[in-house]
Amino acid sequence: MRCTAIDENRQIIATSKQDLPLPENPQAGWFEQDPESWWSATQTSLQQLLQKIAVARVKAISIDATSSTVLLIDEDNQPVSKGLMYNDSRSSIVIDQLEQFVAEGNITLSASSSLAKAVYLLESSSNDSARYIAHQADWISSKLSGKTAVSDESNCLKLGYDSINRKWPEWLQNAPFDVYKKLPSVFPTGSRVGNIEPGMAEVFKLPAETAVIAGTTDSTASTLATGINDLGQAVTTYGSTLVMKVIAGSPVTSVKDGVYSHRLPGGRWLVGGASKSGGNVLLKYFSVEQIQKLSMQMKPENDTGFNYYPLAGKGERFPENNPGKLPRLYPRPESDAEFLQGIFEGFAMIEKLAYEKMAELGAPMPTEILSAGGQATENQALTEIRSRVLAIPILKAVH
Repeated sequence: MRCTAIDENRQIIATSKQDLPLPENPQAGWFEQDPESWWSATQTSLQQLLQKIAVARVKAISIDATSSTVLLIDEDNQPVSKGLMYNDSRSSIVIDQLEQFVAEGNITLSASSSLAKAVYLLESSSNDSARYIAHQADWISSKLSGKTAVSDESNCLKLGYDSINRKWPEWLQNAPFDVYKKLPSVFPTGSRVGNIEPGMAEVFKLPAETAVIAGTTDSTASTLATGINDLGQAVTTYGSTLVMKVIAGSPVTSVKDGVYSHRLPGGRWLVGGASKSGGNVLLKYFSVEQIQKLSMQMKPENDTGFNYYPLAGKGERFPENNPGKLPRLYPRPESDAEFLQGIFEGFAMIEKLAYEKMAELGAPMPTEILSAGGQATENQALTEIRSRVLAIPILKAVH
């Protein structure tokens, strides 16, 4: 749980953080947390932050959290289920039920979707007091605002929300367990939900007029935190996987290609997709120290010609949706530096193909790409290789 205070000029004033317990893993593929642990960490971290700043200056507060982390709450905003984490897969058993009323190819037809988790929770619950479906960010926002069952357009995307027409679709009325009656009220990201609840204002000593602002998902928030704002600006996140996102003037969605769009404030859209390639491949072969040392030995201006497709295991989702795709990491040269350079070139080619795929579907080709993701943004050899392969300016995100 991390808190950040920023001013009108987007400058960071103070930060704080509080560790959360690891998700419980009672069975293979099951990942859950006690929602009260989220609230406890929020209180601790927020109190720590407020000790570092002029509390009277606080104007607004907003929450982002992992999309598709879902719980059920009662009429009084109290949790009546565990929080099923974004990577919990137990709801795969309800996909057949979803197929009875969800359109083919819809983003919700996945065990990772909020809708699948909600149906699973409602089906397996013996608690009749479950009144609303909530995401992780929704519940924390509701605690702060005192308004039960409020959400935002980004978090609700995988619950079935139609962000193009800005409404819940009619097909959700046919969902089992009265899902339609348990959906939250949806606010545009960046809009005012209301003022902080008076009791919360007293607990945190915040001004009574502090606004609670509708938030977004964690990945959308981290993309916006880089500062991108204009059409054609893109962010590539080099984490354990590769995530590519670009700002567009209209939504682009292709479930079969693993591409979907989040509505942004100001009428823009954030179009994105995620590859299974990334740092998870590197760590199969090298330590962080080895990567740093070998990167100094590369000749990034020269192409190795290996044409690698680096994956940690079988299967790719974007820019090619192919569950059977195998890694291509051969031939392996004697030089570890050459091998690593070949992997870097593979990353860059995947990034290039990803942006070309999004452009083919209707998004703009990036005018510039900001890099996010820790060690990768500091690696000069990787940056030079990406610049050569993509032929697009590669910049480092300020934050």
